[in-house]
Amino acid sequence: MNGCVAHENDITTANYQAFTTALRSLLALPGPPAPSPQATPASSAPAFDAAESTWQASTKTECDAEQVKWSDGNIVNFMGSECTIRQSRARLRELAEVYRNNLHLD
Repeated sequence: MNGCVAHENDITTANYQAFTTALRSLLALPGPPAPSPQATPASSAPAFDAAESTWQASTKTECDAEQVKWSDGNIVNFMGSECTIRQSRARLRELAEVYRNNLHLD
């Protein structure tokens, strides 16, 4: 069971990294010429980086706490990976919603 969830964690992590890398690249593209009210790369990419750093730290803290809960049993590695998968997938959905217009999902 640990092998299966570890494999799912690897896939989810790779998908997360690919999505966030592409999204950050999109946010760093030059903006439209002034006087556009849209955010420019000077604000979008650094703000995204700051949000991602905060999310990474929060997720690590959450999953570490969950692992402590299960530290006396054989399920500790499974629960740690499951937490990372759950948090990453939720973040992917959140980013897709927040950046819906940038991603042309409508």
